Amino acid sequence: MKTYGYYLILHILGLTGLIIAGVLAMLHGLWFCTIICGLLLIGICYSLYRIQIRQTETMYRLVECMKQNDLGQRVCAPFADPQMQKLAEELSQALKNLRTRIVDEEVKHQY
Repeated sequence: MKTYGYYLILHILGLTGLIIAGVLAMLHGLWFCTIICGLLLIGICYSLYRIQIRQTETMYRLVECMKQNDLGQRVCAPFADPQMQKLAEELSQALKNLRTRIVDEEVKHQY
């Protein structure tokens, strides 16, 4: 199951472990290991960046739907995390309520 908390903790532990291993390797003069740790650190940082981008893209799609008055869209959570699922459901419900309110206002305006 892809959960945001799991990925976040895994990345933080990886970053911490690689920083410690890189510093220890550097203190012992193991430059090849230090370089490998540095490259792995860059990889983990990029992965963490991609996780954040997935969430940002979801919010961007929501804002674009609202700007285009396409309120029939549903928000999908980027992770199978219960908190993310709940947030996506709440945002979808908010879009539905907004759409209903706009339709009601249009009906009142036509009368």
